[in-house]
Amino acid sequence: MDDLSAVRVLAVDDSAPWRGFVTAHLTGHSVQVVGTAADGLEAIQKARALQPDIVIADIWMPRLNGLAATREICRVVPMSRILIASNEADPAIVQAAFSAGASGYVLKSRVAVDLLEGIRAILRGGLFVGRGLIRGDGSEQAH
Repeated sequence: MDDLSAVRVLAVDDSAPWRGFVTAHLTGHSVQVVGTAADGLEAIQKARALQPDIVIADIWMPRLNGLAATREICRVVPMSRILIASNEADPAIVQAAFSAGASGYVLKSRVAVDLLEGIRAILRGGLFVGRGLIRGDGSEQAH
């Protein structure tokens, strides 16, 4: 899927500048950012209301972390796919994200390189592990 113009994304992070960066990066590649959220609880509410194709979320957020939010979004909006974008590279946390229902995981420092590739892989039904990460099960990059 090269044309991402029909893809609807919800960007979730407690950092407003980061949400702005992700929004600008995606809209610069013709991806529709249909909303943003600053924490896990707001992410669940907005995911339910907006029905995005992809939710890009951080792990460490106030009120409800990204792992708990991922589990709940997968339950209430099962057609949405979760792509974690975090500074956290611990393989156990990466694996926990996949166990919670995430379809992809990228490092924030690699978003400019990995984010669109990750979205494409997820939309094709695959899993995506960004460069520089190892899943807790020992496997590297699932892309």
